[in-house]
Amino acid sequence: SCFITSRGCPYKCIFCEQGSKAFRARSPKNVVDELEVCVKEHGIRELDFFDSSFTIRKNRVITICEEIERRGLDIQWAARTRVDCVSDDLLAAMRRGGCTRIYYGIESGSREILHVLKKSTSMDMYRDVVSRTKAHGIHTFGYFMLGNPYETEATIRQTIRLSLELDLDYAQFSKVTAMPATEMYT
Repeated sequence: SCFITSRGCPYKCIFCEQGSKAFRARSPKNVVDELEVCVKEHGIRELDFFDSSFTIRKNRVITICEEIERRGLDIQWAARTRVDCVSDDLLAAMRRGGCTRIYYGIESGSREILHVLKKSTSMDMYRDVVSRTKAHGIHTFGYFMLGNPYETEATIRQTIRLSLELDLDYAQFSKVTAMPATEMYT
């Protein structure tokens, strides 16, 4: 079951339509109230938080996870986020709250391409966060994009090398498609 708790994003990656919209999020109580209805009235046990970056407000997510745990909701779930929006206390709370997989937007193994995409991340961040996520017992999924502006055979090889080095549980490689309402499209 797909579940959305927020819209928009404060980051300005040139390929993402969410970055052009202000971040707005549902309250933890509102989110967990709906989760409880899903579990108790509809028997849902697995769901996917489909927010573009679920953990932008870490304290909000920790509160959601604590409330899932307090109410005894027996669910497993996955979420998408950025490597610069997680911490050990957040990962621990997510695992206790039922998180079994995190989808990370890694995009490229080239610093130059990350700069072009306006991703404020680094290879060291990717290595650190993927390792820490796995240490918390959460499976890792990396999204990668090929065919970015200024991409070369060498930058594609860097991306492939990084994806192998990270020892992700899952990886997805997609060709770049410029979406309307993005800087890349313009």
